[in-house]
Amino acid sequence: MPSFSRVNNTQALGGEAQGTLTDPTACMEGCIQNADCVAVDLDFNQNAVLCWFHFNRANLDNTQPATNTYHFVVQERCEGGEGEAKFSVDLLLL
Repeated sequence: MPSFSRVNNTQALGGEAQGTLTDPTACMEGCIQNADCVAVDLDFNQNAVLCWFHFNRANLDNTQPATNTYHFVVQERCEGGEGEAKFSVDLLLL
């Protein structure tokens, strides 16, 4: 199962908006399925969730406070597994 570290109320600068991914689970799964994605910011400040992918690990050192935003860094991927990554974002947000 994929794993992420989480920082509450934080965002990293330099992310790329994923406008078609407005569901938290789809956002996280999209990052796991993209081998170049190293982190995700989920911004809950709008009517829809804003999903931001990070592709440059150097940007992860450049974070700032952001209310209702969660910064997730990929710690482990399901290497060699078959099928899609499945997990509950609800559990990640506890």
